[in-house]
Amino acid sequence: SADSSGGFSFSDILINRGFSDFCINVIDWKRLGESYTCFSFPPASRNITIVDVFLPPTLGVDNREVPEGSDVLISGYTMPGSQVTVHVNSGEVFAAADMSGHYAYKLKSIKKGTYELYAGAHYQAKDSLVPAKKLTLAAISLGEYWSKLLQNLADWILGHAYLFVIPSLLLLLLLVVFVLWHEPIL
Repeated sequence: SADSSGGFSFSDILINRGFSDFCINVIDWKRLGESYTCFSFPPASRNITIVDVFLPPTLGVDNREVPEGSDVLISGYTMPGSQVTVHVNSGEVFAAADMSGHYAYKLKSIKKGTYELYAGAHYQAKDSLVPAKKLTLAAISLGEYWSKLLQNLADWILGHAYLFVIPSLLLLLLLVVFVLWHEPIL
């Protein structure tokens, strides 16, 4: 976990001689988004100390598959007060991180298609690393969206049928017991 100024460290990690690539997967504290980045350094021959690493901002969306024409909120965390650039396919949109490091940008009325998103930040004359993985967002037709939604609901119901069958059987059993042992009221 990073401290209040964004600093973090790993110590006493045993590595093999020649180790030269390191990847970090970051999930922000509110679980809005994540970032995954890798960096390389000369092959290790003894202890390694790497300092002043500026990780890319975390990046998240509410849903990775939305109906075309929807607004999509992109948000995440980075260094407080930094300038964030969100890369959307070949374009860019900009946001500023507040004093908690949170940033957000709303893509309005997106067109049908697939979008690759990743975020970078600029803070105190330094740019963050570029993430090694990008987030994929798909805008599909409204018909496709509802079809997938209904299919997912049907899959969930079939996968969780025991939640409906067992209580129904218990209720039926109670009803049978009540009918068989019930004394008629005069």
